[in-house]
Amino acid sequence: MVKQLSLFDGMLLNPTIEKVFNKLAVPVKPQKMEQLKTDIKRYLERITRAQNKNEFLNEPLARKIGKTAIYLLDSYQQYPKNKQALIIGAVKYFLLDADEENDLESPLGFDDDAEVFNYVLKNIGRDDLIIDIEGVF
Repeated sequence: MVKQLSLFDGMLLNPTIEKVFNKLAVPVKPQKMEQLKTDIKRYLERITRAQNKNEFLNEPLARKIGKTAIYLLDSYQQYPKNKQALIIGAVKYFLLDADEENDLESPLGFDDDAEVFNYVLKNIGRDDLIIDIEGVF
């Protein structure tokens, strides 16, 4: 069941994902951007190593999400605080491997991360960056 979120412009997000995302969606100081970008790069390296044990990991999708995350962090300052919170929520959600679908164990592990990013991208007016979940593998 999907419910409507009033906090984020009425866009829809899976309630299970929403619960986790809402806890993470808090703006941070601009000085934190470099650390988050480093965390993303390290996580992508971890995903690459994990793929050696699980050939079904969708590493290309993870890389697309990571690239989008870094792009959003680079442009973080141009957004109002409520949109900054969404960006941080998406980045932190991506950095969780044990979320809706375990990123490192499930072939669908990054689908929920892409869903969160697409939700955020729509809310911040960046439909041009929408991640095609089905077209990346």
